[in-house]
Amino acid sequence: MASMIPCSYCGRANDAEAASCAECGTPFAIAPPPEAAAGPRAEGTRPPPLRVGPSWNLDTLEGAMTLRNGFSRPEWPVILRALRDFNSPPSKAAAWADVIAQWLKRWKTELGEGFEVVQSSSCSLLSKLDGDVPERLLQKANWMISTLRRAAGPVAWEGCPHLVFVHIEEADRAQQFCDALKADEPASFVQTAAFPLAPAWMLLQEPLEAQCRREIENSLVWSCFDHLPLPYWLARGVRTQLEHALAGARMEQAPALQNPSLIPNHRRFWFEDTIQTLWAGTTPREYPEYQDLYIELCDLFVYFLSERTPSLSDFLRLASNLDGGQTAARILLKIDLGDIAATFLGPGQWTPDPLAIADCWERVEQITSDHAAS
Repeated sequence: MASMIPCSYCGRANDAEAASCAECGTPFAIAPPPEAAAGPRAEGTRPPPLRVGPSWNLDTLEGAMTLRNGFSRPEWPVILRALRDFNSPPSKAAAWADVIAQWLKRWKTELGEGFEVVQSSSCSLLSKLDGDVPERLLQKANWMISTLRRAAGPVAWEGCPHLVFVHIEEADRAQQFCDALKADEPASFVQTAAFPLAPAWMLLQEPLEAQCRREIENSLVWSCFDHLPLPYWLARGVRTQLEHALAGARMEQAPALQNPSLIPNHRRFWFEDTIQTLWAGTTPREYPEYQDLYIELCDLFVYFLSERTPSLSDFLRLASNLDGGQTAARILLKIDLGDIAATFLGPGQWTPDPLAIADCWERVEQITSDHAAS
């Protein structure tokens, strides 16, 4: 029988060769690889990565960090370019661990006295919460991440090396922090390309542990597919599926997908024109009084899709908001989204129309402009 080692964090037994716990992601201690012998660098080759002793030093990487409103802001395009020097998975993982540790150390200092960091291989929490609360929250976050990855498949946070939670209870300080870290508008092409490959950070503000757990769950469910240009209806429906997966893992009763009392309202509201607002994701802005119908139909459509295929991962990777996901559905799932709609709405012209979707977005831009002018 193969030898097993217990995780010091959650107690799960793991294969002796495992690098981290399969349940909570806690890394196991491993011997560091021997340093390569120093020698002359061949002309035309890259210089070695910037290091201080065995670790990275972001202070010596020009442009890696900028200071805004008193907080260090990582410039991920610069850091990602430097990470190209690490070719093997172990060396890249070690380099990322260095980057994240130094990044959080800066924030800990900038946020002030009392803030501390707790970490696992998959996520970190920076807070000044008391006692064992940070450890318990991190353990719960690891469980949620593992459960969501099982439910969503490999597409969940795909390419993202780490998740970071920052708990700031003071509202003014939290707003200052968010303003300092928010993305540039408009973002450059390289900033947009770097976004899905960078560690994701999420702000927590609730003062009580139970409320923080709920905040962590909401943050994880809604960040799971941030790296994908999903149609709005699909993002909404898939996230409801993830909430149900978490409820099921906790042995809780998930809310019903459908409210029977809304069926007559669906029949009266959805027609050839209004269905395009669903594919475009503009129903809540164009018809705010019918937002409950929009949410329920998004959830039902994703449920119908999941019933017809064992995995939605490839579909999620390729679905585009430009056509409501129709092309990806036809190619990968061999399904017309109009037929999915007809499952609930009955016969009709329900297929996404890219031109009609663009018209919906133009109408919403006009609504936004009119509100700003008033």
